[in-house]
Amino acid sequence: MSKPIIAYKGFDENLKCRDMQYEVGKTYEINDELVMCQRGYHYCNELRNVFEYKPSNCRICKVKVLGDVVASGNKSCTNKIEILEEINVSKEDRIIYAYANEYLFNNAKLKKLLNEKFVLNDYVNDEAPSVRATVAEQGYGLDKLVNDEDEYVRIAVARQGYGLEKLVNDEDWEVRKAVAEQRYGLDKLIDDEDYCVRATVAEQGYGLEKLVNDKYWHVREAVARQGYGLEKLVNDEDEGVRAAVVKQGYGLDKLINDEDWQVRSAVAEQGYGLDKLINDKYTCVRAAVAEQGYGLEKLINDENCYVRIAVARQGYGLEKLVNDESWQVRSTVARQGYGLDKLINDESWCVRVEVANQGYGLDKLINDEDEWVRTTCLSRIRIGAAHESLHESLLKYHDTFPIRGKIINKLGN
Repeated sequence: MSKPIIAYKGFDENLKCRDMQYEVGKTYEINDELVMCQRGYHYCNELRNVFEYKPSNCRICKVKVLGDVVASGNKSCTNKIEILEEINVSKEDRIIYAYANEYLFNNAKLKKLLNEKFVLNDYVNDEAPSVRATVAEQGYGLDKLVNDEDEYVRIAVARQGYGLEKLVNDEDWEVRKAVAEQRYGLDKLIDDEDYCVRATVAEQGYGLEKLVNDKYWHVREAVARQGYGLEKLVNDEDEGVRAAVVKQGYGLDKLINDEDWQVRSAVAEQGYGLDKLINDKYTCVRAAVAEQGYGLEKLINDENCYVRIAVARQGYGLEKLVNDESWQVRSTVARQGYGLDKLINDESWCVRVEVANQGYGLDKLINDEDEWVRTTCLSRIRIGAAHESLHESLLKYHDTFPIRGKIINKLGN
């Protein structure tokens, strides 16, 4: 079983997020489809990224991610989350993170300098596993960290190609998987007790003649992705394996009639049999047809909004879809950069967020009644004198955080 993700989530002063009240120690869950920026419990894997979406005075909690995950950039959302504890972030670090997130868009030097905080010798013994893992990612202290008690630190060590002869026998499957990713010890790991490790071995193109018969579909799917044994796997009992066969462009004439919609959707993604699949009873199959740019004049009137979303992604019929009854469709239209002068006043905050993401009407949306819209505006707006503002803010705390001096000196050059 995989280890739950420990991450960070920002809240307002009352420990609310999007008008929902949270409490430390409680677990929250939704039974609905996850949609980034729209539906789900959002979080960041790195503390500093929280300040890209929340104001510098926000409250922050460490959280445990217990459910499914979808991600976009440095932000993720899940359908189940536990609020572990509130953490204290110093005023100095809040300012560094807040300004750094604005500046990182076009300043690789600053990103490197911020990371330097974690490669100092003192941090190899840091109490936080995420910090020790970051040290390992820099290739530092590997002789010590190869024996770290935390598996994620050892994974970081393995990804540096260090200590593989030891880590190939690690008790944790994720560490052994990382070893396999380095193409080390495949002759041993092909028989690993964990199917994820064996699937990784298959992804390296090793031992396919054996792994094609593995009892776990995850492994057989990995074999299919290598283009091996397709004549056998086309008849596999698992739909995920058959879909992987389709993605190799094999057996389309047979699998277009597959009983599983995921397989037929994969066939549509290959651009095969679209004249037949356009009438499929499953939404996802018809949406896949639309994603191929086929039958848009018909699918624009589809009863399901997700099919119409796929049509909008093709840039078709936007003059009609800008008035669609579904906010998801209108949001997609905004993402195409169409009708922004109208959609800036949309009743749905999600649509107005997309308008802001296009950089349109920020002077108006910065005063929007919705917090998420305003936050999006802030992430899009570049401070006019970014260099000067960053310099002054860092200078204020120069004596209390040595790295600030390094940043100031670098930016001054």
